[in-house]
Amino acid sequence: MKDKLCFLIPYYNHPQNINFLVNVLLEYNITIILVDDGSNSALKDILNIESSLILIVSHNINKGKGSAIITGINKALEMGFNSCFQIDADAQHDLCKITEFIKCYEEYPASLICAKPLYNKDIPKSRLYGRKITSFWVYINTLGAIKEDSMIGMRIYPLDKINKILKSVKSKRMAFDTDILLSYFKNDIDIKWIDVNITYSNNNVSHFRVVKDNILISLMHARHFLLLPIYLIKKSIRGFFKPRSAENKLLRFAPSSENGLPLIRARPRFSSIAYASRRHFLCLDNLIKKLLYRSK
Repeated sequence: MKDKLCFLIPYYNHPQNINFLVNVLLEYNITIILVDDGSNSALKDILNIESSLILIVSHNINKGKGSAIITGINKALEMGFNSCFQIDADAQHDLCKITEFIKCYEEYPASLICAKPLYNKDIPKSRLYGRKITSFWVYINTLGAIKEDSMIGMRIYPLDKINKILKSVKSKRMAFDTDILLSYFKNDIDIKWIDVNITYSNNNVSHFRVVKDNILISLMHARHFLLLPIYLIKKSIRGFFKPRSAENKLLRFAPSSENGLPLIRARPRFSSIAYASRRHFLCLDNLIKKLLYRSK
């Protein structure tokens, strides 16, 4: 199973961490695709490790984290891999969890496997609050299905439906992590979460542009929110044409022991749009109440 999995590292000006990270990954005997996203000093000059498992792909200019990941995914598909284990080059994630991720992948190869962050006290408050705002909008745009932090760069992406998924992903920079997660969700891909400690230190380099990236993230959330009615309609149509299970049919027509009438009446399929919409607005109502309660 591991021969169909590769590591994918988007790299942009992280010279102090990349050699350490690659050395750790080589212990797993898995191909490593490194995408140099137009760094000031070329990655091939920074990386002082030689191995047949290492492949470097380079952008001439900086195109953004999302573009680097897409380039790596396309290279992985070209090489015949069916999944990519993407890890950020900043070395903030607990790399001891890699084994747990691989075991989860071997059990659930079709699932998107994401890190669920456990933050230490060293996380900057601005990042913490920014992530909470993003988590709020992800909760809204998934109708309450996803509560976890969507911006963590440690995931195993299944590539079976990746071309379809990437068609709806418009973000090419820092908003990419959340954008592609929402796209996987809307394509009914199962999502698994694994707890991972996140460490911030003085050596960590962030390329997050406070104004520009926050604007792009906000626009991404707005786009998904405005497209929710279309998502609900498509989901309803898929549900309408989906064959009913034998168990569902038996329950629907199971006679009552007293009067012979159906014991359980199935909810009409046409009501699924109304049901999902009601769930959406109930999520909004509950969140607003919580915010008002906390502000008192």
